[in-house]
Amino acid sequence: MKNSIITLLVTTLLQSSLVYSDDKDFSLHGIKLGINEEILIEEYPEFNCEKDKSNSELRRCTAKFDPTSQPGVFERLRGSSIDIHITFRKDKLVNINIPFYSGLFVPASQFFENQYGQPKVLQNSIKNIHGKEEKNTILQWTQGGESIIYWKIDEDRFKNDNTDEYSRILFLLKE
Repeated sequence: MKNSIITLLVTTLLQSSLVYSDDKDFSLHGIKLGINEEILIEEYPEFNCEKDKSNSELRRCTAKFDPTSQPGVFERLRGSSIDIHITFRKDKLVNINIPFYSGLFVPASQFFENQYGQPKVLQNSIKNIHGKEEKNTILQWTQGGESIIYWKIDEDRFKNDNTDEYSRILFLLKE
């Protein structure tokens, strides 16, 4: 029963947050790769954007969508929020990064497969700084210069802090 509820919540979240046209573009919550920062802030004022301290060509934006205080497309996911991290390079949105709970990898990946077809599937072993090793699955969908990459285990987090509880979804524009 619990797994059915989780699957329903994930499906509802993803269906609400992914926006498709006839060619099923890779956009999230109506945010399309390639737009400029001014358009993002005009349409989504909840994003906070700052210069990247290590690279002057980059600007980083973050937002937490909380359906209880900020109704919108995520309001069906009651009692939860989703963090979204966006990167602009030379005023062009080049990636959307979403940390996600790894326990939802199977239902969420099934949703993506229903929308975009079978992904390219890669598997590798990863080891963290404490010597713990895990098998990771990476799914990738590509359309033109855009990709969606979905890691079952967020490798950066796992390698640095010994947790495999987070996955990562990345919408990427190849320049």
